[in-house]
Amino acid sequence: MPFVTIQAHLAYGADWKDPVTDKYCTSDLSNCIVGAGRAIVTATSPGCESNGTCFAVSPYCNTEIVVYYDGSSVNKSGFNIRWWYHIGASFYGYPLFVLSLDGGRVDTFLINGTPASAYVLRLVDINTYLPLSSLWFPYIKQYQYGTEYLAVAEYTGGFRKVSLYHCVGANQWIIGVVGYLFTAESSPSAIIPLDYYNEYVKYQELRQAFAYSYSGLDQHGWNADDMIRVLRELFPDRAWAVFDDRQYVLYLYNLTPDYVPDWLIEKLAPTAMKVLKAPADAAVAKAWLDLLNERNAQIPPQAELP
Repeated sequence: MPFVTIQAHLAYGADWKDPVTDKYCTSDLSNCIVGAGRAIVTATSPGCESNGTCFAVSPYCNTEIVVYYDGSSVNKSGFNIRWWYHIGASFYGYPLFVLSLDGGRVDTFLINGTPASAYVLRLVDINTYLPLSSLWFPYIKQYQYGTEYLAVAEYTGGFRKVSLYHCVGANQWIIGVVGYLFTAESSPSAIIPLDYYNEYVKYQELRQAFAYSYSGLDQHGWNADDMIRVLRELFPDRAWAVFDDRQYVLYLYNLTPDYVPDWLIEKLAPTAMKVLKAPADAAVAKAWLDLLNERNAQIPPQAELP
C-alpha cells in the first residue's frame, strides 16, 4: 500500500505563521498576551487561567497535553517522525516538550534560552525502537523574529500511540507552535476531528474501526464499511467523511461536495464523492470544515460557504 502524510499544528498562544517574540505572560502570571489560543502555564490557579489567556498544567512532564495519534487497534507500521516549534518563554534546564512513543520518552531540551537567543537543542532518546542510532540529530534554523527548531528522526517498525507532554518547571510558561509530520501506510480513512478522551477512547467500537489522529484526517482502519456503520451509529448528528482507498470514493455524511476543501481533494484524489446524507443544518457542515482546516493549519481559511 502507498504511504500518506499525516500532519498537525498545535498552537499555544500564537498563530502557527506568526512570530512569538511579542507574546508573553506577566511575571505574576495574571495575564498572557496571546495571538491565538492560550499559553501553557505551570502554576496553581494562575490569574491568566481565569481570564482565558492560559491553561494550567502540572510541571515536570506530568501532564499529557495532547494525543496526536493512537493506532492501538490498527497498529500501522513504518513511520518517519518530524516535529518543530517556536520558542516563546525563558526557562532553564528543563525539556520543552516530550514526545512519547508507546510510553517511551524522547526529550527535547533547551539548556538556556529566550525567544531571540535560544541556542542549544539536545535530543535524548530513551526509546528502544530506533533501529540505527541512539541519537536524534536536530536541524536548527534561525529566523529574524526568533528561533524555530526543527528536529527530524526516522523510525522503522510499528508503534501505536504518540502523545505530547509539556515539560518545564513550576511557575513558568510557554507560548508557541508545535507541528508534527509523519507518514503512515494508506488504508481507508475516517475524516472527522475528534476529542481524544471524550469522543474516541470511550467508544470501543470506534477504536476497533480506525486509529485516532489529531489531524482528524489520517484515521486509518481496515474496512470502509465498518467505519461508516460505526460513525452512523455514534455520530448521527455530526458531519464526517470516509475515504475508501480501494475504490477511491469519498463518502460524505451531513456534508456536500461544496464543503470538501481543495487541499483535501488534492491529498486524497478521489475519483467520486457520494453523499450518504445531505446536511440539514449548514452549521454542522461548516463546523467540520473549520475544525479540519484548523488542525491541519490551512490558513487562510476556505472561502465562506452557504
